[in-house]
Amino acid sequence: MKVTVTVDDEHRPSIHHVAEQLGLRGMVVDRVLPGLGMITGSVTAALLAGLGTIDGVAAVDEDLTYRLPSPGDAVQ
Repeated sequence: MKVTVTVDDEHRPSIHHVAEQLGLRGMVVDRVLPGLGMITGSVTAALLAGLGTIDGVAAVDEDLTYRLPSPGDAVQ
């Protein structure tokens, strides 16, 4: 599953270290966004809860997927 990890303000200067720790816990890191204090990537559901225990992680949010109905569908 795709996730976005928010890094707390105290650890933003060392965001790359936090990303490394996430990788060691099983997350496949796609992007590190220092200006936003966020790290994106993917992880299995079994490993998701463990990411929040890493020092510097403020939040771990699962990406949501939205699908619009086709233009020809009755629901519009």
